[in-house]
Amino acid sequence: MGRNGRTAASTVTEANVGRQLYSPADIGGSKAAITITRLNHFYGLDWEASICRIEDFWSRLDYHRGHVADILISCVDTRAARRAIHEYLFSGDRYRYWLDLGNNEQDGQAVLGVPGRPNAGRRVENAERMPCVTELYPELLDADQPEDSAPSCSVRLSLAAQGLFINDVIVRHAAHLLYELFSRGQLSQHGVVCNLDTKRTVPIAIQRDRE
Repeated sequence: MGRNGRTAASTVTEANVGRQLYSPADIGGSKAAITITRLNHFYGLDWEASICRIEDFWSRLDYHRGHVADILISCVDTRAARRAIHEYLFSGDRYRYWLDLGNNEQDGQAVLGVPGRPNAGRRVENAERMPCVTELYPELLDADQPEDSAPSCSVRLSLAAQGLFINDVIVRHAAHLLYELFSRGQLSQHGVVCNLDTKRTVPIAIQRDRE
């Protein structure tokens, strides 16, 4: 589900074939539809892909109910997309958790947070929650910062702009956060920052005494 409809970011390009699980026959197709179809066939699921702006998807759900789902997982390329997600999540009781994945050329982070309730002020329920990615990294909400989302036209240029394995590493950390949450019912860390160049991985610990 993309913020800008069927753009280069939401459709399979030639550069994706060399670094993601797409074939030449997939070029031009929707990433969401192709991925969901394969997952459904492989695991016997009945998930649905919505090919639309995420704001349009939310508006349809809000028309029927206030609470959308328990967890929102975002993997977006722009600050504008994260600002839209932040504004929506922090304006009402819509999602209980927000898991965001982001990366640069050789580093990235996965953060599982709990959106603050509107008008909660300094109430305990708002102060003791796990902060979201936009609270840990407020520069993500800075509209004055330039976007760096130019598409790559080849596998070679794509690899020059982003390491081959950084996406997979961040996804595995994010998946393990969910595994811990579901299997243990609690977390001692709610995120991780990873740098493949320096080979360092740093957990984001839950601060029990946040005010």
